[in-house]
Amino acid sequence: MEQFYAILPILCQNADDYELYNQILQISQEAQKIAKKHFTSFNFSRSKITDDIIKKFAKRWSHIERLDLSHTAITHLIFPNLLTDLPALKAVNFSGCKVTDELTRSFRQLLTSPNKLESIDLSELPLTEVFLSTIAATPLSNSRALPMVLDLSFNSCARLTTPKKSAPFARDPDRVVAFLTRKLSFKNCLDLSDSMISYLLRDLSPSYSGALHTLDLTSCSSVTDVGCAVIALSCPNLVHLSLWNCKEVGNGGVSCLARRCKRLKYLDMTGCSQLNDNACKFLAGIKVEDPKDASAHTRLFAKVEGVQVSTPNPAGKAKVRSPKLSPKPTSKTTSTVGAVRGTTLSPKLSKFQPSQPKKSAAPKVLAPTIAGSSPQPVEEPKEEEKKEDTPPVVTTSPHGHPIGKDYGCPDLDVLLIGKISLTNIALSVLTDGCPNISYLDIHSTASEIDAKGIADFIPQFKLAQENEGAGFTLKLGGMPLVNGCSRALKKSCPRINLSFIQ
Repeated sequence: MEQFYAILPILCQNADDYELYNQILQISQEAQKIAKKHFTSFNFSRSKITDDIIKKFAKRWSHIERLDLSHTAITHLIFPNLLTDLPALKAVNFSGCKVTDELTRSFRQLLTSPNKLESIDLSELPLTEVFLSTIAATPLSNSRALPMVLDLSFNSCARLTTPKKSAPFARDPDRVVAFLTRKLSFKNCLDLSDSMISYLLRDLSPSYSGALHTLDLTSCSSVTDVGCAVIALSCPNLVHLSLWNCKEVGNGGVSCLARRCKRLKYLDMTGCSQLNDNACKFLAGIKVEDPKDASAHTRLFAKVEGVQVSTPNPAGKAKVRSPKLSPKPTSKTTSTVGAVRGTTLSPKLSKFQPSQPKKSAAPKVLAPTIAGSSPQPVEEPKEEEKKEDTPPVVTTSPHGHPIGKDYGCPDLDVLLIGKISLTNIALSVLTDGCPNISYLDIHSTASEIDAKGIADFIPQFKLAQENEGAGFTLKLGGMPLVNGCSRALKKSCPRINLSFIQ
């Protein structure tokens, strides 16, 4: 029995079944004490629990830290009771409950009261931008010295499409707010538009973008390159970004991210079928030769900022309006130097115009002389001698690719670029610009990467070289040209984690 009591605390800490909790209470008084002390999580998902049951038993669960109420009959009226009766609560799941925008008032009470909440799941609820904008307008209360830092999930919220109202305040990144969002998730919000992303991350700044660390846009099929430009301009500290199956995102969107979100460590672009090798070049900081892709960020940033720019012509040069030049002076009228704009002089008086003084050459510096000797001019150092002190500028990568300017994500650790048409060039530039990658997914039926490219470039990643490749994971699959690559790869990296996705 002593061994059972020794294991029971560990069991209680890793369990969240309320029925198991009740069974442990019936074993003995000692087991009851252990269960009440170490049970910190309850899962009531899809149960018949109601507001009245929560109100009745919440005071007994003052030590509960995580509560799952998803897909139950719970309403927004229970929210104040959770704040008062569960002071240790850190995470709560309301997904699929009978909750609407009426939750706004209770949520604002949450933001202004002292509590320990860190994560709130509001997925599959009929929430609109009214809820998002109202809670963002909540001022910081006197009971808090700093804003709350929350993880918010709005997965499968079908009514988050296009904002219908303007922000309730002027956009101000320095505005004092009641909360900051650390993780933001919109999985499967199929109609989430670029304008809604701009509304949240820019108009309602800094509540949703000031401290954003993770953004999940999985299967948000309406997001385009403009949405990526908004993310790049609003979230420079972003570390984790998922654009899985965002088929409208192209190389221009990746270019924007590579220029502003340089701290990215996790990037999922699986299924973004418009991407190609140029996307990998942007991430690796390699120069892109295609003029359309190379200049796409300028057009996208200007569109987000509301600035009009000239569009490139087929030759790749921007169309610039030539300034209107004044007519050439004739024999009848001659403009004067220093005269008021619009006045003229006759040809007879034009000869009295003051002539421009000639610029005199800089005097030569003479070295000090000894009595009786003629002065000698000082010799300036030759250009070759000056260049010796300056280090040479590196313009090409180890594999000979020209290096780009002001973009790249060198800290990338996980890169998922499956279901994209790539070639061996993509692997070559990634080994040059993103050598710290430890997890790479390149499975695709449209891939042109061959077995030689896998065997030549994968071992050049740093983690593939260390410890016989034990810290590197490679996902392949559906690639018609990689037959036999595993045997060649295992010779150089025998412990690499290699798997094939069907």
